[in-house]
Amino acid sequence: MNYESDYAKLANGNELDSPFGEQNQDGVITITRGSHDVLRIQANPAQPEALPTLIANIADDTKLTHISIFTDSKDGYQLPAGWRVYAIDQSGAEIIDPTADYYGVDIRVDVPPYANTGDIAAFAAEITYSDGTKDIQTFRYTVNPRPSYIEYSYKDIMRYAGDKYTVNPEVNPLTQVAGYVEPIKREFSDEAGNLLTAATITDSKGTEWTIGTDIIIDGETGVISGKVPDGALSGAVLEVNVRTTYDNQDAATQGTNPHVYDYKTLRITVITPVTQPDYALLYGKPGETKNADISILYGEEYKTVFAKFDRQANEAKGWTIVDQLVDKEGTNLDTPSADLSNYKRVATTVQRSDGRIYPVVEIFDQNDVSLGYLSQKATNADGWEYKLNPSTGYIMSTIPETAKVGENASIQIHIEYNNDPNRFTKILADTYAIEKDAEKYEPNYPALVVTRGATDATLSTPIDLTTQQAFDNKDVQNFTIDNTAVPGWEISIDNATGQVSVKVDQSIPVGTKLTKDVTITYNDGSKDIVPVTFVANEQILNPNYAPKDGAVGDEIISEIIAIDPNNPTKQDYPPQGTKFILVSDSENWGVTIDEATGKLTGTVPLDKKPGEKTDLIVRVDYPDGTSELVATSFTVKAFTSETIDISAVKNWVGGDTANRPDIQLQLFRQATDDQGTPIGNKEFVGEAKTLTNGNTTAEWTSLPKQNETKQNYLYTVEEVQGAEGYTTAVTGDQTSGFTVTNTFVPEETYEFYYEMKTTAPGSDVVSDLVGTYPDGTTFEIVNSMLNGTIQLIKTPVKSQVKHLKTEIPGILP
Repeated sequence: MNYESDYAKLANGNELDSPFGEQNQDGVITITRGSHDVLRIQANPAQPEALPTLIANIADDTKLTHISIFTDSKDGYQLPAGWRVYAIDQSGAEIIDPTADYYGVDIRVDVPPYANTGDIAAFAAEITYSDGTKDIQTFRYTVNPRPSYIEYSYKDIMRYAGDKYTVNPEVNPLTQVAGYVEPIKREFSDEAGNLLTAATITDSKGTEWTIGTDIIIDGETGVISGKVPDGALSGAVLEVNVRTTYDNQDAATQGTNPHVYDYKTLRITVITPVTQPDYALLYGKPGETKNADISILYGEEYKTVFAKFDRQANEAKGWTIVDQLVDKEGTNLDTPSADLSNYKRVATTVQRSDGRIYPVVEIFDQNDVSLGYLSQKATNADGWEYKLNPSTGYIMSTIPETAKVGENASIQIHIEYNNDPNRFTKILADTYAIEKDAEKYEPNYPALVVTRGATDATLSTPIDLTTQQAFDNKDVQNFTIDNTAVPGWEISIDNATGQVSVKVDQSIPVGTKLTKDVTITYNDGSKDIVPVTFVANEQILNPNYAPKDGAVGDEIISEIIAIDPNNPTKQDYPPQGTKFILVSDSENWGVTIDEATGKLTGTVPLDKKPGEKTDLIVRVDYPDGTSELVATSFTVKAFTSETIDISAVKNWVGGDTANRPDIQLQLFRQATDDQGTPIGNKEFVGEAKTLTNGNTTAEWTSLPKQNETKQNYLYTVEEVQGAEGYTTAVTGDQTSGFTVTNTFVPEETYEFYYEMKTTAPGSDVVSDLVGTYPDGTTFEIVNSMLNGTIQLIKTPVKSQVKHLKTEIPGILP
């Protein structure tokens, strides 16, 4: 038995789309797309050349008892999408029961019209005979282009709902041969190759795309363009078939078939971003420069961007935007900066001195002379600065030296995808100032009374006012002290610990005060300059005040203490008759003193900031007529508020209970005035919390009830990443907790039609509308045929309507 390709018979047919199935030297049968082939089983045939032959021939009376065709990849075969391979009897009918007895069986191969040139199909046929013997043969087909025709296809695309798009036909290089014929027309068709007559095409999720608006084809060039419907659902796929018409080049069939056709499919997939592209928040110490890139962009084709500062939005907030020209190293050129938007821009790359390749936008003048590379700079009156690389969206942010901890600067950036002004996103870049090492600590040296003529040096060790403990020098690079010599005084400092050693000569008068500045240099380069005061004295006792601090509005009390170096437990200070006089309150905080006990009392003014202080000097007048000065200070500390725990509960109403979408909840806060009215800016509190399917509770713990000026906070919760198809409502408050309710909103569906009416020719017909439809629906006759009409119904967006026609016997077909 052998198999013979039926190409000779098919070549004589009138359909040019019939294949020219032909076996090449490798045993692969070539076939044209959109056609078919028949493999004929013959008993004891003549042996034609170049046709596959089985091992055994069979007698005329041998029957076939079973046929199996193998096409599965697991068996080592492959059959591209749309291909069919099946058995037929000698009448051409498909064999349904492969186990019946047949005296003749053929195998038919159908190739879809959208098969690609070069596609390979491989399958095997196994025949079992009545005598128990078997034959098996493997076949391979490849798709050839039509002779003399240039073949085009379309690349599948992904777009967002509402996006505009353009798809150009791509030529198959195997058919790009001199003398081959170009198409004369392209048109939309159905899967069978018939031209489309409908006004819309429906995607896989039921959204209708209007031909001529949502999807358009240029019949001459084949370019397909349009706009994805705004209501298109994520994941929907629109498949549109294109029929390409050529002039028939076969002289033998031109009379009966003046044209030949090719069929291709374009697939448009609707996508929805999981999150929006964004910049990571930047944090830096005053004087530092930080940088960030766009965190995420979707799809390979969206990786090319053009970014610019949104001039109108940012200038309204006090930013000054300047276009700049820089060299390939990013250094500003001497060329005056100006609005460079009208100059020619070319996206390219440069290799900088560090060896790395950087994307840039090169600027050319009217004579195509390169002026440099484009950069943008934005500055504001507070000293904040942003720089932007337009070709990547890369930003550099410089925090001013004067920035306070927690201050921030936001700037809006306009990003175009693939330099397409119709596809853009506006996002904010934010930079926050964080504290320098110098701002973490409040070092202080207590005033030191030094006994004149003492052999041993008097030591002074720094303390930290924030902890009232010994100063932690883990972030300190070194300590230095003003080394200007002062006669009668010996002063030195331990550069590692900051401990100061002091000796004073007996010749220095009692009460003489000397102040030296200690400079503390931290590892990040920031510095604290802390004064240390020494007072020469004759007293054995060392009166002193421990430095005190308090938040705004707090009362501060400090009482004098004294230590007798020879008797530390002695508690008979001050001597009877000692008088204490407050001689200096440097910042006029209104501090008072008890003249008999030396107790200092003061209230921190409400307008003071953490770290600010008032220096106090107390003169101690002893009964023997001697006096000494004791220095101390009151310092403002940050207010430590009571805390509150806040929770939010997610409540779902309706929808798919097994597959809830992920949502994100963000906590915000605002300071309030005495009446509880919010004032100032709304602040983010931490990062948004994500509730995945099955999780319904979000918690925020240990949150301050008040700010550093003791204003109460008002906390609110918002859903910042919502659930598609659900409405959102937030109830509750920070005390009782919040409830975030998502209610499913089903799409409304309306179905209606015209009643069927029968009447005699020439009589009036009245057809009533049956069903429901929303208010505002309009009706319009869009086409008429003879004396009858076909009525289509226009409806609002989101409605789904069955368009039915009125049939009038004897008038309409």
